[in-house]
Amino acid sequence: MMLRVAGIAVVAAMAICGRGGAGEGMVGRLASESAKEQAAAIEEIVAGGEKYIPEIEAAYAGLKDDQRDLRERCRDAVARVRAEQLRKWAVGLSPALDKKLAWDGLVRNLTWLPKPATLADARKAFCLVSRSAQDWPEEEGAKLLRECLADKEPAVREAAVSALDREGWKGPAVDLLLGALKDDSEKVRAGAALALMNRGDQRALATVLAGARSKDQSVAEQCAGVIPQLILAEEGQPQKPRFKHTPEEIVALCGLLTLEDMNARGTVMRVLGMIGDKSAGPALLEVLEKESVPKNQRRICTSLGQLRHRPAAAAMVKLVEKGLGGGKQDYGWAVAASWADIGDPESVPAMIGLLGNDKRASYAAAGLSWAFGMEGSDGDYTRGGGPGEVLVPSAEGKFEKKSGAAAPKPEELKKLWEAFWDRNKANYKWSDEGSTLRPAQAKAGEKK
Repeated sequence: MMLRVAGIAVVAAMAICGRGGAGEGMVGRLASESAKEQAAAIEEIVAGGEKYIPEIEAAYAGLKDDQRDLRERCRDAVARVRAEQLRKWAVGLSPALDKKLAWDGLVRNLTWLPKPATLADARKAFCLVSRSAQDWPEEEGAKLLRECLADKEPAVREAAVSALDREGWKGPAVDLLLGALKDDSEKVRAGAALALMNRGDQRALATVLAGARSKDQSVAEQCAGVIPQLILAEEGQPQKPRFKHTPEEIVALCGLLTLEDMNARGTVMRVLGMIGDKSAGPALLEVLEKESVPKNQRRICTSLGQLRHRPAAAAMVKLVEKGLGGGKQDYGWAVAASWADIGDPESVPAMIGLLGNDKRASYAAAGLSWAFGMEGSDGDYTRGGGPGEVLVPSAEGKFEKKSGAAAPKPEELKKLWEAFWDRNKANYKWSDEGSTLRPAQAKAGEKK
């Protein structure tokens, strides 16, 4: 690094150094107006290793803010010492780094610090700068970064975790990241978990889920940002869980249903339904009553429908009655479809009752039609209108599908459903195996 010509008088610099206990020492030479003298001082300081650092640190403490040039020279001199110390150590463990690492970049990194760099500062900066080393052999890198992971300073260990996050490193580096999941520092654990999750390694998931509930906002936000990865979305394919989850992970996911980030908790709401573990039902139903975002309420209902959580059926009927929308989005149809997926016979009369509600009759008619086997419940009706057809029941227990124009008016349809249910309800009993309201599922349940 080229050193700027001093703009401070030598006499003044000597006085400053005197206050720091250095006399006419190295800081005095750094304050010289002669670029040649400054360069010679830098060379001697670097050659001396730790010898002159206490003197420079003591003098630096007495420098004023307006003595910017001299302050920068002091930091630069110490940065060069630290860089040389790190170079000797690193090259001893990883010879490839001698030419691969941007050592000048390490010096600049350390010079920008607000005070002369410590060894811990240097190790941290080294780990960060090492990410720029191209084609660094993994065996050598792991050997060196293993020592950084054993450093007493958490900041150094955090930087080491970051340095291990290389796409091509899939052997010893992964083992070190897995080991870092047990680190005493939450930030180190979170950093290792995020690096592993970006590789699709489920072994880090428990740490990520715990981190999402951290009191440290930066840790919580980083871990919550990974949660959308739990759902695998491939073009042209239905969404599905990325992993097979353990019971412990299900419990942890249920604990994240109240995350502050709307999309993160929305992902948790959906993935719990996709996983299919019925133990998540009570937690989802409890959150349904507290969630204020309509889109997330819809997500919860969809998952409760997938789980066929029977206690949720009554709550969904109330939600259909109340209506659920957000902006131009109408989620009432999705709620009716989720109610239909549960297939709870006991809540059928309440849904029939909504046929007498002028504003909610069409939703109730759709929900009843889907519940009793009409296809189309998986359609997207959020931007207007529901299904174009409904099922019309007869007292004898048969159904006829009719278009909206040919279907009876709500009041007449309500009477038909009431007559149908009064005569046939004994034929529909709840089954954990599948909805007995839907003929295909009912037959499948009988075969089992």
